[in-house]
Amino acid sequence: MPIEHAKEAICKGVFVKCKGRTCKKIFEIKLNETKIIK
Repeated sequence: MPIEHAKEAICKGVFVKCKGRTCKKIFEIKLNETKIIK
């Protein structure tokens, strides 16, 4: 699932449900200043 964020975004506690046909797992999105993957 494509998700975009601003360079200065910081968050935690945002949960997203996988849209795969058989997956349906819930994932937490965590962004902080030190571990942003591009």
